[in-house]
Amino acid sequence: MSVSFYRTAAQPDFVTAVATVGPMEWIQPFDGVLQKALFRQRYQQSITAWSPATIDTTRVEGGVTYLLSKEDDFSAIGGGQHQWYRYFACTPATRTEFTSYAAQFPAITSATFRRPNVNAVSPARITYDYIYAPTAPPSLAEESKWAITYQAITAPLLSGVEVLVYSVPSVGAYLSYLTTDATVATAFSITAEQQTLNRWIGNFYERTTLQIKAK
Repeated sequence: MSVSFYRTAAQPDFVTAVATVGPMEWIQPFDGVLQKALFRQRYQQSITAWSPATIDTTRVEGGVTYLLSKEDDFSAIGGGQHQWYRYFACTPATRTEFTSYAAQFPAITSATFRRPNVNAVSPARITYDYIYAPTAPPSLAEESKWAITYQAITAPLLSGVEVLVYSVPSVGAYLSYLTTDATVATAFSITAEQQTLNRWIGNFYERTTLQIKAK
């Protein structure tokens, strides 16, 4: 089996030192999203000399600092040698997607009218933001809550509760949600679920926020 690789005069041999094989390769970090947030490069070394690289080792490309986030795709190529990829990442830009969400919206009761709970499908916005967190997890916000503070009662806003003049949100506040969400395209007043956290790659995490328009 023949192996083609790029080697400069200053580049070390493949026996004990790690050497690059070929150019760096940009990777689309998310489906349908083009960002220079992730790339990989192939390396080669003898199998017996290999040891894991230190995670978060820095590498600067185009003035941007990337961190080593993964080593993967190991392949033996004969002669006691193997090749693999190192993946380097930086914090991606926040991104959004839109969908729909079925929920039970609060009943509304005031001195002049009462609306029962409403089961409806509402436009929803999903926001993905990215955090580098090598030592401790980032904070997570809860879903929108309903409360009667003087009785120390709380519940998720989308759990069949009844909005009152003295609840939080109050009737006036919830009616404001309805008006704003109906007239402002970018307004999504209710956080439908608690934020979630998932590893993206290495020590980079993806935090997801789901917000919907009030009904």
